[in-house]
Amino acid sequence: MPMSHLACYSRADEEATVLVVSGDVDTVTAPALAGQIRARLTTPASTVVVDLDRVAFLGVSGLRVLISAYRQARRDGVDLRIAATSGRIRHYLTVAGLSPALR
Repeated sequence: MPMSHLACYSRADEEATVLVVSGDVDTVTAPALAGQIRARLTTPASTVVVDLDRVAFLGVSGLRVLISAYRQARRDGVDLRIAATSGRIRHYLTVAGLSPALR
């Protein structure tokens, strides 16, 4: 079985912090993604964008991380947005109830 790989980097400007995610988001890598998102939600930015365009696989564990982050952001008054152009990933996010966050 191949090893899971996840890479994240972020960039910020006066309007938003963007977390670019690449690789696979599965049970092995989901905790790392959760930590990356949590770190961005504690910055002064009022908008955080999680860019999933470079994600090859998004499993249930990854969806749980995104749902939890979305709920936390709403409680904290942060606008969490999810960028995804893959039809498959957009479908998973919509089914998971994250369509309000999709961009």
